Amino acid sequence: MSDNRPHIRARKYAWKDKAGNETPGISLWGRNLAAHLTYDEARRLADKLHDLVDANNPTTESE
Repeated sequence: MSDNRPHIRARKYAWKDKAGNETPGISLWGRNLAAHLTYDEARRLADKLHDLVDANNPTTESE
């Protein structure tokens, strides 16, 4: 695999709107903020990613 592939990293992040209201959740970062997910949205995405890996990578062991 190439090291030039785009990557993201996740971290805890509270999104603030223009009125100053905060929405706690998880941010996904590349070079800039790529997305903000609530905790429920992040969990659903994690489940989808896990299902995709299970369905497409037969060498992955599920715990």
